Amino acid sequence: MFLFVLRKIASNRWKVLCLLAGSILVVAMLSSIPIYTNGTLQRLLVKEMEQYQLDTAFYPGYYVVDAQLKFSGSDTRANYMKRVGDIALRTPSDYVHAPATTYGRILEMGSIARKVTNESGAESKVAVAVKNVQGFEQKVEILQGRMYNDAIVDGVVDAVVTERFYANSDMAMDQIYDIYTTLDSATPLFRIRIVGIVKPADSADLFWYQPEPALNSNLLIGTSAFTELTSTPVGDKTLARAIWYYAFDYHQIRVENAETVLGGFQRQSDEYFSFNSSNLASFPLATILEQYPEREARLLLTLAILIIPIVLMLVFYIFMISQLKVQSELNEISEFQSRGAKRGQILRIYLLESALLGGVSLLAGPPLGLLMCRVLGASNGFLEFVGRKALPLRIGTGAMLAALAAVVLFIVTTLVPVMTNARISIVAQKRERSRRSRRPLWQRLFLDVILLSVSFYGLYAMKKQLDAISVSAVSIRADRVDFLLYLASTVFVIGAGLLFLRLYPWLVRMVARAGNRIWSPSAYAAFHQVGQRDGQAGFLMLFLILSLSIGLFSADSARTINLHVEDNTRCLVGADLRLIPAWVKYDRSGNVIVENEMGAGVAAEESVVYHEPDFAVYSKVEGIDHATRVLNKAKVGLYSKGNSVSQNQMFAVDPYDFAQTVWTRSDLNSYHINEYMNVMTAQPKSVILSTNLKDKLDVNVGDSVTVTDRSISYEVVVIAFVEYWPGYTPRVILPDGTVRENSLVIANLEYVFRYTPMEPYEVWMDRQDGATDRIVYDSIGANRIRTSNILSANQDIVEMKNDLILQGTNGMFSLGFIVSMLICAIGFLIYWILSIQGRVLQFGIFRAMGLSQRSIIWMLLTEQILLSGVAITVGLAIGKISGSLFVPLFRLVYSAPDQPIPFRVTAYAEDLGKILVIVGVILVAGFLTLARLILKIRIDQAVKLGEE
Repeated sequence: MFLFVLRKIASNRWKVLCLLAGSILVVAMLSSIPIYTNGTLQRLLVKEMEQYQLDTAFYPGYYVVDAQLKFSGSDTRANYMKRVGDIALRTPSDYVHAPATTYGRILEMGSIARKVTNESGAESKVAVAVKNVQGFEQKVEILQGRMYNDAIVDGVVDAVVTERFYANSDMAMDQIYDIYTTLDSATPLFRIRIVGIVKPADSADLFWYQPEPALNSNLLIGTSAFTELTSTPVGDKTLARAIWYYAFDYHQIRVENAETVLGGFQRQSDEYFSFNSSNLASFPLATILEQYPEREARLLLTLAILIIPIVLMLVFYIFMISQLKVQSELNEISEFQSRGAKRGQILRIYLLESALLGGVSLLAGPPLGLLMCRVLGASNGFLEFVGRKALPLRIGTGAMLAALAAVVLFIVTTLVPVMTNARISIVAQKRERSRRSRRPLWQRLFLDVILLSVSFYGLYAMKKQLDAISVSAVSIRADRVDFLLYLASTVFVIGAGLLFLRLYPWLVRMVARAGNRIWSPSAYAAFHQVGQRDGQAGFLMLFLILSLSIGLFSADSARTINLHVEDNTRCLVGADLRLIPAWVKYDRSGNVIVENEMGAGVAAEESVVYHEPDFAVYSKVEGIDHATRVLNKAKVGLYSKGNSVSQNQMFAVDPYDFAQTVWTRSDLNSYHINEYMNVMTAQPKSVILSTNLKDKLDVNVGDSVTVTDRSISYEVVVIAFVEYWPGYTPRVILPDGTVRENSLVIANLEYVFRYTPMEPYEVWMDRQDGATDRIVYDSIGANRIRTSNILSANQDIVEMKNDLILQGTNGMFSLGFIVSMLICAIGFLIYWILSIQGRVLQFGIFRAMGLSQRSIIWMLLTEQILLSGVAITVGLAIGKISGSLFVPLFRLVYSAPDQPIPFRVTAYAEDLGKILVIVGVILVAGFLTLARLILKIRIDQAVKLGEE
């Protein structure tokens, strides 16, 4: 059977290669999800641990067991220490799965002292600390004297100390001191002598879990001496503390082992605690890892949601090619049946064939998925790729399991057409051909109506959740969104495509009947062919509709998400650059106020005087087109008609310059920002209020409002209410997670300064096209402009684009678009090639009846227009409709309560242009291929009526 299957594959190599291409793509797409997820989280984990080390100056890979040995009981401290140490020495590497670059143990003695004599001759005792650091001898540099002798000689213990200890102590080199167990004891436990002064050979060495400052108060002795001193009943009571520590290379900690690391550390921590509640096990890396299982689940869900439509399209492609392949092999299947082959034997032949292709896909798919993930990591937007540091990607267990699941899906998909045709005998096949085909099963089950109903329910549920966000101002996590919502767009596309296929044959027949007297024979044959209920043609049309709709939906989704992120960032900053100058403070006498490090230096803000610096200097900054002054005050009160609102934000602006400088969008408010600024220029007393103040103050346009700024009050007139404004955040998320509304007042700066003293203002700047932040920053320095902070919209956007989840989203949309177009081209060509090969007899008959090759080619061109052209047009239309209906779904994930502007569906004409160009190339290539095949047909080989 195996050789038979190989010969069968060789005889159908083009069809098999098309199936294999689809199988490899499915395996690659599914395996790319765990590959990219692990690579993304791995980079994030390393970054977080590096940042932890920078913030805390503590190596996060330290695994530390700290046993406090101060307890009462029948057990000795040495025996207790040994039992705790046995657990610590049960190498944590077994569950950390990373090499321990360093292992160390620190033992400390307590409750010991030495005698000292003061100037008057009176004796007293001073507590001392004796410590043993295992491996200490190889990690230090001797500055003076020698290293200690590890053995006790003549009852004297050698010790070394640090420079700081020796400088701060009254102990002398080579002098022997008596050490007592307690401050009351009269008999010394042992004697000690300082023989050397040392320092760490490399203070950055991870061996120094306790750095040099922690050693500055200790006498350091050898391991053998320490063990001997604490082995007696009296010495055992001095054993105070034991520390075991490992330093793991956190760069080699794999994020997929997070749950194993957390579980293993928790088990060992419980063991330590069961001995004594004072035992402490610490592992900063485990604390950092705690959030990663949830992050992994969220990222997996996000990528899976984005990839589902693409995988469905690929499965549909595989099914379509399998169906065409099986249809072309019906004679062979019927012959098997007629010669006694059972259905199970036929299925085993095709199962073996699919398994062989699946095996090849299992080998080739994951490496292709790895390559796709490199594309994801380099994504900077939709179909935009930049050079970034490569993600730490590898093919792990999760990727292979996903690949195996994809292979199983491929095998099942390819066997479905075989199972439906495995019982057809030659007689049944001839009978079926002579009959008018029944309606497809999906039409009889009204699958199109069911799918559209499901999608509309998803649309209804989505709108309910969006309304809930609008009312509560609380965002919804991606993993808490109803999974049906993510499938709704794909279900809608399939349902709409099936509904079109239900109606289209009737439409074609009506057109054909209407022009029955004017159609040429070739056109009539084309209408007749398309008007039949041909399942294969329906598959092609549905495939084209699905692939183009998904491609266009991916493009619209990616553009919407990216533009939403960029617009929110620009609106949050307010302009290209937002500079906060460093103003000089003066007192009432004109003297400069110098603040100390704590910010103090002035009794009250009212006693501070500011002198406005020369604003003209900003016109000299290279790369800047416009600059404007913006007084940004956080606590301004408003009063009108007995109503008052305190704690309002105020932007006092120069209207003309402000309109020239800031970022805005025409759809945010009722009028363009220039119109608001024109009114404010003509009426300096006017103000613009945020919409939420309309009801709070019970005011309308034209009403007067009193502004209170500390002890100063002045009257203004309301000219408009706005929902959004550059630099204004309507809602603020408080530390406890609640959302607070923010209110805004926009006033004329010169009018405000008539009533209030000069105050520090911000400078907002509009950068010239092509000018970089570096050019502007260098020019600011060259003009000696003192600043306390500069915000850059471009830098914030770059930071947002570097977000690993957004990169994955962009990359997946880009890959989805590319794969959709690629599969569309392959599926289109394969269908027509197989269709032409299956209709050779028909074309031969047409030629024998007198139709020229030109007429046959014209007939095929008409068929292409009626099938492919119409399907492409409908696919693009459905894609546009699904985008406008379902792209707002991403607002559930990408629109947070504190974002300054609303989510807006965006579509770029250039994306549609790219699709049209690709589709045009596909159509032209397909038509040329078909024409070439037709020209090769020979009548004497095509007309074989005797065989029919």
